[in-house]
Amino acid sequence: TETNYANPTTTNTRIMQIDIPSNKIDGTKKGALTTRGAAMTFTGASGAMYAIAPSSDGTRVYAGGDCESIGGSMRNHIAALDANGNLLSFNLQIEASSAVWALAVDANSNVLYIGGTFDRIAGENRRNLAAWRLAGSGSLLSWTPNPNRAVYALALSGMNIYAGGAFTQMNGTGCRRLAAFDRSNRAFQPWDPGIRGMNVDVFGYKSTEESLACV
Repeated sequence: TETNYANPTTTNTRIMQIDIPSNKIDGTKKGALTTRGAAMTFTGASGAMYAIAPSSDGTRVYAGGDCESIGGSMRNHIAALDANGNLLSFNLQIEASSAVWALAVDANSNVLYIGGTFDRIAGENRRNLAAWRLAGSGSLLSWTPNPNRAVYALALSGMNIYAGGAFTQMNGTGCRRLAAFDRSNRAFQPWDPGIRGMNVDVFGYKSTEESLACV
């Protein structure tokens, strides 16, 4: 269990449901989260969970972290649950010494973007950033941006995919802490906002102002 900082008197099992207007967790639904109004409940993960992302149709939620099992079933670092909190067969078999820090689903292409610290995913070489097509039985895309260090944040905005983290290169090209890719073909964009020093851990996007906040 971990402290819920919206309500420090309540603990939860890795994933929680917080009511945004009241900023409090429902103590009767430990281990729950909400996606498009559906409560997600399950028995918990074996390790910390760092990222969640709902599917484009709102019927599933993807969760990532450094866990090796969820609800007693083996899932290395990433899993999917249905609207009733049942664990689905989705299993990308990310290597055991890794972690998933960021997830984002592109509703336009039905692609799940995965960021973290890993070298292989679904049996193929992918370093720290990968894309998985969700249609049908699913497939790993050939996209290999190869950030040289961890990816901690992902965001989709307009025509771009944004990645933030500890990296200083993408495929050998200098790119400090922030990177942008074309959303239609995932091509690397020549964009450098000049961040130096600290890592980028979290994104916040305000669509009304077309702005991206980084922490």
